Amino acid sequence: LYSREEYIEETGDDKTAARYSANKDQIAVSPDIVSHINLILHELAHHYQTSREGSAEFDRKYDEYTKTYGYIDNPYEVEARKLETKWRPEFEQLLKKKLEASGIG
Repeated sequence: LYSREEYIEETGDDKTAARYSANKDQIAVSPDIVSHINLILHELAHHYQTSREGSAEFDRKYDEYTKTYGYIDNPYEVEARKLETKWRPEFEQLLKKKLEASGIG
């Protein structure tokens, strides 16, 4: 994983999300993309919470928790951050398996 500066140096541009180097047999991925993956996992955690609680109950409790605890300490947000961290390695393993199955990895 590159820093933003290293990524620009490696790819020669800051607009591309990812670039494959045949010489190095390596994919350079923008650090911005990594944060998007975490964000998607975080939002999937909210989907999981909603399916577990029901949408009306989730919305009611989410608003109540935000008023009581604030956004950062909202129990749904705390759980979503934990699930995001837990699911990240599982996501990477799934991606690796999919790439290997397609003959890429």
